[in-house]
Amino acid sequence: MNTPVRIHAALLRHDAAWITLLQQTGVPWSVPDSDTALDPMEFSVIIANGTVRSADLTAYMHGGGAVLYTTASGIAIDQRCNRRLAVHALFPGSVPNARFHSVLDLHQRVMLFDEGTPATVDPIGRGYAGYLGIDVTALFADRSIVRRDFLADGERLPNERVARATKEPVRRIVHSLLEELHHRRGVPFLHAWYFPGGARSLFTFRVDSDRGTKEQVEEIRTLSDRYGVPATWFLDVKSHEPWLRHFSEFGRQETAVHCYEHEIFPGAARNAANFARAAKAMRQAGMSPAGVTAPTGEWNENIGRAVEQCGFTYSSEFGYDYDALPSYPLISGAPSAVLQLPIHPVCIGSMLRARMDDDAMFRYYLGVIDRKVAAAEPVCLYHHPTHRHNGVIERVFSYIQSLGLPMLSYRDYAGWWKARLGSIPEYRWDGANVLRTGPADEQHHVRISFPDGTESVVPASESIDTRVLTRNPVRTPAMASGAERTRQFSLRRHLQDILDWWIKATA
Repeated sequence: MNTPVRIHAALLRHDAAWITLLQQTGVPWSVPDSDTALDPMEFSVIIANGTVRSADLTAYMHGGGAVLYTTASGIAIDQRCNRRLAVHALFPGSVPNARFHSVLDLHQRVMLFDEGTPATVDPIGRGYAGYLGIDVTALFADRSIVRRDFLADGERLPNERVARATKEPVRRIVHSLLEELHHRRGVPFLHAWYFPGGARSLFTFRVDSDRGTKEQVEEIRTLSDRYGVPATWFLDVKSHEPWLRHFSEFGRQETAVHCYEHEIFPGAARNAANFARAAKAMRQAGMSPAGVTAPTGEWNENIGRAVEQCGFTYSSEFGYDYDALPSYPLISGAPSAVLQLPIHPVCIGSMLRARMDDDAMFRYYLGVIDRKVAAAEPVCLYHHPTHRHNGVIERVFSYIQSLGLPMLSYRDYAGWWKARLGSIPEYRWDGANVLRTGPADEQHHVRISFPDGTESVVPASESIDTRVLTRNPVRTPAMASGAERTRQFSLRRHLQDILDWWIKATA
């Protein structure tokens, strides 16, 4: 290879949804101006999320480049599409080579290609064209919240109200397409790694303190300290006001804002006032809250604006996203200033409603943890003091400890993720080495995947000789069987929504 290939994605136009996916994955990107030549050696892939002269893209591909056509690509993808179909959900294993292990909820018309899949790759000249028939921008614009079932043993399934559209499975499809397009070119795919120190995952533990008594709170605090878990406590301040200062003695366990009144209000101003009142009381009690989670995990753009107005550095609502990597929520199409830290939305309370005993609860958590570690996703769980069953949580802590995963508070996780975003490295590939072309924090790691199906996670060094790397087979998450059950009609979900409405209306 005479000229080293720059491993870098070109976007044809700024689009906050596509930028979010690239930032999460850790791929260097830019939007070239109209005077910039689309050189296959300068852009390892072009994401055609806008229009450009088709002759330019054709010439780029005939020169050995790779293009990912999107639903915004116009005639190029229209001609390749076999049919359009309204798709509510796609299940694990339904998209070849896309390693997503949870249900992809779409609720949109999808372009389908060969064998009825929404993603495919074709050779074009010396290069390649990939096609993605899912509208990424529309997916990120979906603000609906619905009650979803989550797969478990037994007839009854735990459920929770979460974001209707799931974003992480789409990110994984995009990741798979980008990886395949690089590999078809004979180029390794390289991106910033997701976890500190090259770890295979990480663990966070969130506690929403909702009306917990001092005794109930102490049970979880003591358990967390025993296992070295830096739990993050989101405080329902009004219910703890007489003894709020007690939380200032929690050491390495973090305290953050849940609310003063455990309620979601219409408009941004009242929600901001509620969060601000809680934060003020916490500061007066000797705490320094950096983050927030809205009551019931609700998220809408008014809540997003309220969180921004209060100056928080992170928030965590499964009404925006769940089971995913961190991102900045889109408010009126633009990224928020507040980082979103998604969690797994099923807690002990969800499983109690499904009449699961302690062993069934632990098996459920065990499955979630194992799938996430295999998929290189963070393990982010949560709990409430009033739900008790802390023996299940202790077994979870013990298992996490046995895996050797780093454990982070939300403040530390948010800080680390922001540092990662600020140091996504850029490399060139010369056929044997990947050579960094700019500054990077070598405390961060990169993942290099190779066309032969192997991968390495290594420090972001200035030069990496790929010939001497220890390579491992690319990890493939286990696909849980029976996921279709979770999207079948369930009267219990509707009854739970009615019950929740009645409790709020009569409170």
